Parts: sequence; C-alpha cells; structure tokens
Amino acid sequence: MYKLILLFSLLTTAHAQVHHPELPPELIYAPYPVSRYFRSIPLEEAYAQRGTARFEYLAKDKLSLLIWNIQKLKQKQWEDEFNGLAEGKDLILFQEAYENKIFVEKTSALYDFTWDFAQSFEYLLYGVTTGNMIGSNTRSTNAKVLHSPDLEPVLDTPKATIATTYPIIDTDKELLVISIHGINFTTNNAFYRQLNQIFALIDQHDGPVIFGGDFNTHNNKRFDFMIREAKKRNLVNLDFRDSYLRKKFSGNILDHTLARGLEVIDSYIPKNIKGSDHAPMVLEVKITD
Repeated sequence: MYKLILLFSLLTTAHAQVHHPELPPELIYAPYPVSRYFRSIPLEEAYAQRGTARFEYLAKDKLSLLIWNIQKLKQKQWEDEFNGLAEGKDLILFQEAYENKIFVEKTSALYDFTWDFAQSFEYLLYGVTTGNMIGSNTRSTNAKVLHSPDLEPVLDTPKATIATTYPIIDTDKELLVISIHGINFTTNNAFYRQLNQIFALIDQHDGPVIFGGDFNTHNNKRFDFMIREAKKRNLVNLDFRDSYLRKKFSGNILDHTLARGLEVIDSYIPKNIKGSDHAPMVLEVKITD
C-alpha cells in the first residue's frame, strides 16, 4: 500500500499518465500534474443548499430512505433508475453527487425536497462540483460539512461528509443523518482519522442517528474499526435483503448503514441496477428513540 501511494505521489509531480477512477478519460494523458485539473473547495465555501422541503417535522412511524453512491452519473441508466428509486422517499443520501445540468434537473423535479450539499472539489474542465448530498422532504434544522483530515493522493482533494438534523413530531429530539464517502486510496490511519472526526460529531448528539454511505471499508482493519467505534455509540450495522449485491473490493463490502434509535421495517438491495457501479441501499424504518 505504501509503495502504491509513493507511486501516485511521483506521478503527480510529472504528468497525468495514471488510471484513477476520478479521472475523466481526457485527463489520462494530460500534460500537467493531475491536481492542476481539480480545485478543492475551501471548507468555508463547501456548503450549498437548494430546494424547499414540504414538511417541518419527520413522522415517527415510517421513514423511507435511499442511500446510493451514484458514480458521478457516469452511467446513462442512472436517470431512469433514479426516478423509480426516489419515488416515495423521505430521505435520500448521495455519495459522489455531481452537480451538472442533468443531476440538478432530476433532483429538482422532486419539488418538495431540500438538498444539502457538502462539496469536495470542482472539475475545472467542466465547472462542476462533486461531493456528498442529503435530500429530504422535511426541513433540516442544521447542516454541517466535514472535510477529511487527509487528502486523496493524485487529486489532492478531501472527502466530504454532510450531516443534517431534522425535528421529529411529538418529541424534542432530532434525527441526525450523515452521508459519508470514506477516504480510499491512502492509509488505514487516514480512514481512522476521518471516522473519528464524524464519530466526534455523533458524540454530541442525543437522539436517533442514521449514518450511511460508501465507507470504502476495503479491508478487514477498516471494517473492524468502523464496527468497534460504532458499538461504543450504540450504532448497529444494518442488514439488507440481497446483501450480496452490495459493491465489494477483495470480498469486503464497501457500503453500510449504521443506525441507533430506529426499528427496521424493511431493508433491501435492489436488483439489476446499472445506473452506478454501486448498488443502492433502500430502507424503511421507524423512529423509536
């Protein structure tokens, strides 16, 4: 792993002849360091919001959720699949949201949603930002953006996390919702630092929590750390029907949903998804805390 990171570092000082999943094809043989084609969004500028949610409070008896790494809309099937998957949802957690014209049009068509966006970086070739996003038909009372303490090699960009809170009907408590994209092409310690940053936010919250997304738990040490720290906070790693459809790396599942103060009514992974290299997670839950 360390040799791989060193190789990435050397390549960034020369030119862009490296195959990296974030790179558009036209940058594979770009004449300049890869990082020149990306602009990290400063943390103080990283939050954006659009849309107006319909409701002031979440219902307790049933919440429907979609959690999905959408691969920056690289797959043309995403548009049609999103229409079906988004129907009837109260909360939508995106990883690798990509704020281009198609994405804005499709998400804005859910006219009763507010979208809270944690921006990571901008593709300078296209003027399009990417990051993590949460959409809800209930108005958020607070939104917070976190940037990972460490940067992804080659791109020199952080991973962004968005955390939002929502009032719950007939209670003084709020639901904390977090959409994460775990740092990937770097050390386990960088991953631990990112998760500790988020768990510190959860430690400040007295109430139910949904913490989901692409954790990039691509080895056992990362997964074990996530589970160990989650248990300290009474967070449960939820099961899904057809769980085998979740994306894996070397046999390790990358996408998870951690929760507390909730009862699962149903949870499953939709079949035959072609709109992303990650299958979405779909849940129906009841708030019990």
